[in-house]
Amino acid sequence: MSQVSLDNVSKSFGSVIAVDRVSVEVNDGEFLVLLGPSGCGKTTTLRLIAGFVLPTSGVIRIGDRNVSSLPPRKRNIGMVFQNYSLFPNMTIGENIAFGLRERKVDKATMARRVTELLNLIRLPGIEDRYSEELSGGQQQRVALARALAYTPNVLLMDEPLGALDRKLREAMQTEIHRIQRELKITTVFVTHDQEEAMSLSDRIAVMADGRIQQIGSPEELYGRPQSAFVADFVGKTNFLGGRVARQADGTCAVAVADGVSVAVTTEGRFSVGDPVTVATRPESLRLSSAAGENGLNSVPGKIERRRFLGNIGHYYVRTPWSKLLLVETAGGVTHYRTGDDVWVVWEPDLSLIYPGEAPQEST
Repeated sequence: MSQVSLDNVSKSFGSVIAVDRVSVEVNDGEFLVLLGPSGCGKTTTLRLIAGFVLPTSGVIRIGDRNVSSLPPRKRNIGMVFQNYSLFPNMTIGENIAFGLRERKVDKATMARRVTELLNLIRLPGIEDRYSEELSGGQQQRVALARALAYTPNVLLMDEPLGALDRKLREAMQTEIHRIQRELKITTVFVTHDQEEAMSLSDRIAVMADGRIQQIGSPEELYGRPQSAFVADFVGKTNFLGGRVARQADGTCAVAVADGVSVAVTTEGRFSVGDPVTVATRPESLRLSSAAGENGLNSVPGKIERRRFLGNIGHYYVRTPWSKLLLVETAGGVTHYRTGDDVWVVWEPDLSLIYPGEAPQEST
């Protein structure tokens, strides 16, 4: 059993609270991603699991063992860092076998294990080469093999792909996903890249201010974010701030500007005058030459710029009250051009509503 459990875990550095009462269960064989902006506590949480720092309070378990006060070498974890941390004076084979040698494994077993791992990472026959002879992606695969050499219960990865270019990063994501599924090893992966998190994970824990804001599958976090922060951090989102004008029959009308209201289908209860935020994904919006009918939301604006991205198009529409809305169109192009006056229209049930003021514009 290789579940990881954090129960009300906190870590303070002097007066700074880096991790604040975090509780999470990572299931046996699960791939959990810790996602969040810089300084949110995700790397400290990973280092707490690894044993590089000890908790100020709370309990950490790996399997049935309380490891809260144990050093890293007694936790049977494998660790992969962003900067690879390969020993330049050792061959690739010696790098991979480093942990086995520390555990006094016999030479024949070490050699056999190195061969197995080089085949696993699809780099057979390079055991006698040195790290400087390899590309960044190859070095990262070797670092992963080294972390797996002694069959750890848990694999921890701290932004391991951050130094790679986009294309190589995507290729390595595929390799990591394949290896993790093949080995069925419990994995905790730290990143600030939302696309990376969504492509790799079984579940994502979104962190901010040392706390987990929401945890769930990529589909859950994208489709039903529980806060404006999560909606803003996971995927692109348009926010319209306003005040509740009325609510009835499961629909909330929000005044977002003088003479402009939008409707949101909601199960929540709000009072007239409450400040709220309406969140809508760009792909839920469409452009029109006229205001929508039959209950559609309609917001006027002017196309400020557009971007052709191959299979999709991005249109940035400036409203009369200076709000910028992003509209994403399938197929990449429409007949609309920069400077055109348009209406942005969408269905009320394609928006979510949150209490409080809207986040700062991020488009």
